[in-house]
Amino acid sequence: MGKLTDVPVDIPAIPGQRPTKREKLKDHMDKEGKDFGQPNALFNWALWSPPNVAKWYVDGKPVSKIYDGDHRRHMYALSHPDESMIPAWVVEVNDEAEAIDCFIKSQSTRRTSLSPEDLFICNWHKKKPEALELGKVLKECGLRVASDPEIMDPQHSVPPSSAKPAVPVAAFKRCVAMCRDKKSGVLDTGPLKYANSFFASFGCDESYTSEEYQGMVALAYFFPKAVSNKKWESYVRGRLGDMFEMEGSRKSAFSRYKVLGGDVHRKAAQSIARGIADRLVGMTSCPEDLGKYLKNKT
Repeated sequence: MGKLTDVPVDIPAIPGQRPTKREKLKDHMDKEGKDFGQPNALFNWALWSPPNVAKWYVDGKPVSKIYDGDHRRHMYALSHPDESMIPAWVVEVNDEAEAIDCFIKSQSTRRTSLSPEDLFICNWHKKKPEALELGKVLKECGLRVASDPEIMDPQHSVPPSSAKPAVPVAAFKRCVAMCRDKKSGVLDTGPLKYANSFFASFGCDESYTSEEYQGMVALAYFFPKAVSNKKWESYVRGRLGDMFEMEGSRKSAFSRYKVLGGDVHRKAAQSIARGIADRLVGMTSCPEDLGKYLKNKT
């Protein structure tokens, strides 16, 4: 647990720790019988525990950061506006990477464990090669992985401070694996980029669901001419836009495409692409040459 020590109340948190949200602070403090944001509110010590801090040295100078309990730090600061120090459990580590490991381990026994996005962001800040490589591909494709799509800051998204659309990290990894040549290892980022540009044309600029992103990447991967031929691509984009409106939402539309495509277990992306193709072929307005191409590919 470490040594109980007073640390500055404005101590920063390690990169990768979950975003501290005002709504969560308000919820916790209201439960403890205090008026949110009122400095003279009674602070209930029985319902509060000191945050956990990691301490290490860089060029002989001490560096300390919270690795667990930033919400508790904010609660203390709101209730004790005149205090400059806060009690904390301090452990000594070798470097920031080890401090991030402390955070990851502390969350393993919690009711709300780390999300795949949180874990990826932590590994990126730890400079794990596979995380750094995926971060480069995200940047090239104009995307980001975020702990919360609504929050854009260096600690909670990769690439840092990116305002690009957020995509679930597991879905992005599967798409990267799909588009990487199994023999040469060369990655074709074309389908990855196409999916992003497709949704951008509909004003989708915050985040994509797994099915949405994987489905459009799969469409560009399994039916490349349907999106590279300008005439065909224009038709596909227009008809899909119509389908979104008919189904009521993009989420509903892609769920329907997956069922139409066979709902193949572990091949959801391929099922969605096949479902889109089948739906397009069944339209009387579908260009004959496009219809033949889609039929032959399925």
